Amino acid sequence: MRGNRIRVLLLEDDPLDAELVKRAIHDADMQMELHSVTRVAEATEALASQHFELVLSDLSLPDSDGSETIARLRQAAAEVPIVVLTSVDDRDLDVELLDVGAQDYIPKDRVTGDILGRAIRHAIQRQEQLVETQRLLCEVKDARDLLESKNSKLEKLYNQAHEFVDNVSHEFRTPLTVIKEYASLVCDGLAGEVTEEQTRMLNIVEDRADDLNTMVDDMLDSSKLGSGLLGAWRKPCNVSEILRHVKSTLSRKARVKGVQLLYELDPDLPELYCDAEKVGRVITNLAVNAIKFCGDPGTVRIMVSTTLDNPDVIFKVEDNGPGIDESSLQQIFERFQQLGTTSRGSCKGFGLGLAIAKELVDLNFGRMTVESEVGKGSAFQFSVPKNDPLELMERYLLQVDHETECPPIVSLVVARIDSTASDITDDGIDGFLNYLLRRNDLLLQGADGEWFLALPTDKQEVQKYFQRSQQAWEDANRNRPFGPLPRVDYQWLGSWRIPEDNGLILNEMAKHVIHQEVACV
Repeated sequence: MRGNRIRVLLLEDDPLDAELVKRAIHDADMQMELHSVTRVAEATEALASQHFELVLSDLSLPDSDGSETIARLRQAAAEVPIVVLTSVDDRDLDVELLDVGAQDYIPKDRVTGDILGRAIRHAIQRQEQLVETQRLLCEVKDARDLLESKNSKLEKLYNQAHEFVDNVSHEFRTPLTVIKEYASLVCDGLAGEVTEEQTRMLNIVEDRADDLNTMVDDMLDSSKLGSGLLGAWRKPCNVSEILRHVKSTLSRKARVKGVQLLYELDPDLPELYCDAEKVGRVITNLAVNAIKFCGDPGTVRIMVSTTLDNPDVIFKVEDNGPGIDESSLQQIFERFQQLGTTSRGSCKGFGLGLAIAKELVDLNFGRMTVESEVGKGSAFQFSVPKNDPLELMERYLLQVDHETECPPIVSLVVARIDSTASDITDDGIDGFLNYLLRRNDLLLQGADGEWFLALPTDKQEVQKYFQRSQQAWEDANRNRPFGPLPRVDYQWLGSWRIPEDNGLILNEMAKHVIHQEVACV
């Protein structure tokens, strides 16, 4: 524009039509400066050397005709709006002209000041919006390309970091195992008589090797949790078996630190449904922290209890240490946070232990809490669900609903093998199906030779799961030393939205796992 004047290029070879347009421009309520040409070649020349806000163009010209005229003008000036002047009023022509780049068209017998002024204003506005849209699209494309490039680099770095952590952990484990074994052999007197003081020192070596091994586990779990790769092998288990696997390590640590370690278990504890190894990791983590931070003389209690009206078994680890102030209680479950110093010498870690312990509890559908009083000690408590399929499914649906941003869908699948399969085969299939699970999948064992799967995905993705399972089954049987696994047959029961269809899901699940109808609320 020149001030408020709109510079218009008129392409018209008929003098009479050109004069009609000039009169209409004069009558229009707009300040316009008109430049006239009669050929497309002249128009493209003018557009290349001068600035115009708009082109008014006839279609039939000595050197061009029809939509070709508009295409050539658009090629010469990509961002200048074009309004077509035509002797034909045809809707098909309208669409064709818009497709090749015109903003509007006006039949010549309707050219008036009002119509022409309105068409020019709208054409300029539409072209400005189009140019701005194209600019924004270019910016979005550039940003997307940059983001994809950065994501590609980040993914490469992320994979390298995972590979590094895995490699470091494996490299650490071999010498750690050797150190522990040789320290144990010497401590047992197999290499000659050892004194009481030497035994104490060898116990410290084993204890520190365990600490380093725990750090390696923490790094691996932190890496897998961050990437959503850490799954859970949940199945029926009992408290005594879980504690049996952790007692020797905890007893040695307590002995080295001079701490009294006590166990208090309710009689007749019910069967649990959880990943026993991960629950054992939580107990070990909490108990080791308690041993580090307890008083002098130190006492640590590990208590396991239940009530008839509670669907959980409660694990509690209590110490008589200095306690934790209220402000620090908000930080202890955050990664890379370590509070204060213990009154007993201890091996510093990465501040990952409690954060990972909490996530392992969440992975098993439990909940972790802490109570502490400065000067009196702390009590960490976490829950583990009993082996109740309906309760487990309810918690699973809540977890999926909480962790999924888009409206979540859950698909139910039954996996079956020959009911005459042995218990060993059942264990093998259970391990195989758990191997296929991802972070938010759930597996429950039903009747003999039957398993029940809940997958947070739709039917199309379930088909991909079936294909993945078939490939994994073939791979597993290729070099299996104890004979092939029996074929697993899958039945898709349906897909439902949560939370509105939770009752239907629970009812369908109950039919296959506990073989009864349930009242759906």
